[in-house]
This record gives sequence, structure tokens and C-alpha cells, in this order.
Amino acid sequence: MIRVATPVEVNAIANHPDVQERMGAGEMDFTQALADERCVGLVYKGFCGLFVWSSPGIYEGHVMACPGDRGRVAIDLALQAFEWMKGMGAKTIWAQPSVNNRAALWYVNTLGMVPCGKGTHPIVGDVRYFLKDL
Repeated sequence: MIRVATPVEVNAIANHPDVQERMGAGEMDFTQALADERCVGLVYKGFCGLFVWSSPGIYEGHVMACPGDRGRVAIDLALQAFEWMKGMGAKTIWAQPSVNNRAALWYVNTLGMVPCGKGTHPIVGDVRYFLKDL
């Protein structure tokens, strides 16, 4: 897994047709997020972990994976990414998957993230909030 400084690899994974189908968010562009040097993009083959800085030690996590890097592979890679982030000083990762994305809800639970509330996202609608202390 490597840290990327530009959005090229992240955007390629995020806009892969199979990822787009699951995300339901239309074309994505993480140029602005990665322009902030506090944000971290980690890529391995067809897997991407994007960690957007929220406040000191706290990051919003986004995980995107192409079909060959899903399931057990994506779980292992996300856990490696969490360890990488912990080494960078992250204390907490939070996520807000859509209540309609059953795969994402299963995934965050499998990663040991704890549900902590509900809200509304401007793109995907109703979400559940999850936290993982590192």
C-alpha cells in the first residue's frame, strides 16, 4: 500500500464502473480533498483508502474497492490502512455509509466500527455514523 500525493489513482478507483454502481454518487473527484496535505490517500491495486482530516487525530474514512479487491482482501487492506493511519497519529476514524448501502454497513461493522448516530449526507441521503478508535 502506498500513500499517493495526487488524486489520479484515487479517482481512477472511485470512478471505476463497478465502484460507481455501489456508491450511487455519480462521478467523483477527490482533487480538493487530496490538495489538503492533512488528508491521506492509500492505494493498493484496485483498493483505495481515503482519510479526510476532520480535526487533530480524527479522520473521515472512505474505502473504495474494485471487484478483485473486495471481501476478505478489502477487510485486510482497510485494517492495514487503519494501522498506517495510527502510525501517522490518527486516534479515531469515522464513517457515514448510506443506510441503503447494505454492503458498506456490513463492511464497517466487520471492521469493528461502532454505530454512533444517524444523519443526512448531501449526496447519498440518509446515513449512519460509525467510529473506530485506533
